Amino acid sequence: AFLRTRPWTTLTTYNTAGAGKLIRDGEELGAAAVLSPRAAGLFDLEILAHDIQGALDNRTRFLVVAPLPGAGAGAGYAAAARESSSVPVAGPYRTTLVFAVRNEPGTLLRALRAFAERGVNLSSLESRPSRTAAWEYVFWVDVDADAAEPACAAAIEDLRAASTMVRILGSYPRAGEPLGS
Repeated sequence: AFLRTRPWTTLTTYNTAGAGKLIRDGEELGAAAVLSPRAAGLFDLEILAHDIQGALDNRTRFLVVAPLPGAGAGAGYAAAARESSSVPVAGPYRTTLVFAVRNEPGTLLRALRAFAERGVNLSSLESRPSRTAAWEYVFWVDVDADAAEPACAAAIEDLRAASTMVRILGSYPRAGEPLGS
């Protein structure tokens, strides 16, 4: 809402810190960026407006991602991370995945039913327009389990059978309390 109420031209950058760096380095003259207070301090930038978020409890989730040697296509990412990490990581875990189904009655229900039948919680489900077909959607899901856990792995196999596309983006430790809480 903050940006939409201003007569400014908006530009997209690869990330918010990158926008701060562009301004600090003088690559975007007369520009401003939406940054965290920490990033503004890091790049020695003046804060022009505070609390511009649309909701007071607005939070952005950041993840560090990398391919793991020997990790299969999705299943076992968290297990492989625990084995390859020098830092011990205890659960609970979350898995983020993306899938698509045919645009027909009942297909989304059939795709998601396997998780409910196995007691695997979905903490987030979002639809996004497909980039390849008009009026088709892809679904982003956060599953409260490691993709390698038997119940989750079985649900993902059923999801594959009911979907036209499934991509497991990874399994990772669930966050505790947000920083600054």
